[in-house]
Amino acid sequence: MREYVEWKQLSRVYVEGIQLSNKIAVCTRRNETLPAALQQFIELCRQSLNNN
Repeated sequence: MREYVEWKQLSRVYVEGIQLSNKIAVCTRRNETLPAALQQFIELCRQSLNNN
């Protein structure tokens, strides 16, 4: 994800006074190796939950 931010294809936007909450589910096959991008996305979601 860092590369996308560096390439200016992805950015985080903060908006004062807005609290958004979306449910996200990730379904995978048992014992399936997840792509690195998906692993990073899941970790980002977990960190976001821990910061709230």
